[in-house]
Amino acid sequence: MGQEPGVNGDARTVTVTGTGWAEAAPDLMLVSVGVECRAESVEGAYAAAAEGLAAVGSVLRSRGVAPADIRSTGLSLRADLAWRDGEGQKLVGYVAAGTLSVRRSIRHHFRSRSRRRGCCAAEQPAVGPL
Repeated sequence: MGQEPGVNGDARTVTVTGTGWAEAAPDLMLVSVGVECRAESVEGAYAAAAEGLAAVGSVLRSRGVAPADIRSTGLSLRADLAWRDGEGQKLVGYVAAGTLSVRRSIRHHFRSRSRRRGCCAAEQPAVGPL
């Protein structure tokens, strides 16, 4: 029978121990922006969510974000239920939600802020009722 490696101390081994770190200034900002819309019908909820996402995308593009840096990353639909005494849960409509992911160079953002107002959607007025 063969011996297991290391039993007699004759196994070849490599042992590495170390520590390290890396430092770099952030150069990329990833932001997720979403809308949520309620309506009586599935079609109405989806249409309102699509309109909201289009408005957010339009604001981002008008502030210099390239269309290639704006991606649709989520779309969902759920029933909007309400509890009514004596009746239980009742369907009152639908909620559609959509999400955009935005990539933005931070270096570009800070460089351009000195010339004009920033690009972030948070700096924009609301595009619809909250």
